[in-house]
Amino acid sequence: MRRHYSDTPSCACSRRGFLADMGLGFTGLAMGAMLAEEGRLKADEPNSPTLFSTVAPHHPPKAKSVVWIFLSGGYSHLETFDPKPALNKYAGKSFDKTPFENPVHSPLQKKRFRSVAAEEINVRDVYPTIFPMQVGWKKHGQSGIEITDWWPHLAKCADDLCFVRNMWT
Repeated sequence: MRRHYSDTPSCACSRRGFLADMGLGFTGLAMGAMLAEEGRLKADEPNSPTLFSTVAPHHPPKAKSVVWIFLSGGYSHLETFDPKPALNKYAGKSFDKTPFENPVHSPLQKKRFRSVAAEEINVRDVYPTIFPMQVGWKKHGQSGIEITDWWPHLAKCADDLCFVRNMWT
């Protein structure tokens, strides 16, 4: 894949670079052709039953639409809809003074490190203390859902919101 991009048009793309950039695109074309041959690549017939249409809901649905908020680079989950009271409880302490293991030293985290330099850094020296939450929280509505003080108007609609706090993508 080319690492240098400019605003000027250029034909200086090598054959190898072109094929590397387009490899997945060709794979998708081939898969589309194979699925079409098997008859699996077609639109559903109007009013045809699907997996979910054959199962009756356990209650009549009230929602007319769904808004899924996915903020890449947006607000932190810690400061919006997912409070962590333990952060305030252990604020100013190091991981050694808490009952929790330092998450940076977990085998899963070490497996996810992609840089040799990241493993050489002693995170306890870089971040020796746990920082508190930067915002307050209050329970709202009959559901008692906690919403940040940053969003007082959204908090008024707490009983009309649905929160999914565990999701695999």
